[in-house]
Amino acid sequence: MKKEVWPSIHYSREQQSTGISHFMHHGEQKVSGALVTALYEFIPLSKTFMKHHLPSRLGLLARSAVALSSFAACTIASHAVTVTLTTGDALGETSFDSGLHWSDSTPPSAANDYVVAVPSLRTPPATGNFTFGGNSLTLNTGGGLLTKTTTPASTFTINNFTVDGGSIQNANNAGIASTFNGNSLTVGASGATIQLNNGSLAFASTATLVNGTIAVTGVAANTVSFTGAVAFGTAGKLSLGVTPSGALTATSVATFDIGTSGTTYISGNGTNNLSLNGTFNFTLGPEDFVTGNSWTIVSGGTVNETYGGTFSIGNFTNNSGIWTSNDGNYQFTQLTGVLSVVPEPGAFAMTLGGLGMLLGIQRTRRARHVV
Repeated sequence: MKKEVWPSIHYSREQQSTGISHFMHHGEQKVSGALVTALYEFIPLSKTFMKHHLPSRLGLLARSAVALSSFAACTIASHAVTVTLTTGDALGETSFDSGLHWSDSTPPSAANDYVVAVPSLRTPPATGNFTFGGNSLTLNTGGGLLTKTTTPASTFTINNFTVDGGSIQNANNAGIASTFNGNSLTVGASGATIQLNNGSLAFASTATLVNGTIAVTGVAANTVSFTGAVAFGTAGKLSLGVTPSGALTATSVATFDIGTSGTTYISGNGTNNLSLNGTFNFTLGPEDFVTGNSWTIVSGGTVNETYGGTFSIGNFTNNSGIWTSNDGNYQFTQLTGVLSVVPEPGAFAMTLGGLGMLLGIQRTRRARHVV
């Protein structure tokens, strides 16, 4: 068997780059930028070597790298732990930044995921802003989170925050408002309950995804507000209780994934104030463009809505509170809060023609009865 000898001829980086690019385009395996950089530094390459020997060597290296990365991922994943709150925090206690009632008896760590299915996890009853140390926090059915800060306008940062049947309650003293921040907030299919008896709550996560109903309860003086990007899924809803108020602020971007005709997304009980600013976006598909289809984005008969000066709708044009999509297919009316399909000209003409025929038949019948 002939021994392979690596060429000793040196080529410029441009020539080496040409050879590596040829392999990356025609070879069996794709090579990472880091591997290519390493090859630049350590392998003197020739065109003959590139064509006949390098592909098999790089293929082996690439497969080895994938295997090692997969092994590393599995090793890391094997150490991930789901930690549960075994019992709720009593008055004056907090497991938010301690291991008091967690199943592993240690403070929340970025290596672990945390689940609460009992009432309730309490935030520190102290001044300042606080960050939850875990990789994620999930409030399942029966689970709750109570804010107990004494700092006005305090902020609680929770990354990968999920509420799926659980509740969040402002239990601060003296009506102190609080804000929740973090990279994401997800409301699952089982929904979330927001209790505003002791103060307002603002949700300022980078991204909020609503796949269930957010039911808001509390007193009229308090408000639930959203200041970031909020995406309502086809089953996502915001339901204001008897008296609390709601707000989408000037920095909010609310996107509604349009579902079945007749769906209502935001509603109240008739006495709620709702302030609407920022941007609405509607995710629509060809299946939605059916004459007669309509969706109640804001139930005007159940809330006292106010459209602010910064309110707008993406790809729609406003004409005295009636917004028409740029393609002319949809209209949103502020007075009713309804998004509807604009009938096609042909369908509209057929409707008029049908009405004309009905009127003609009615006149003929009346003429026959004239003596």
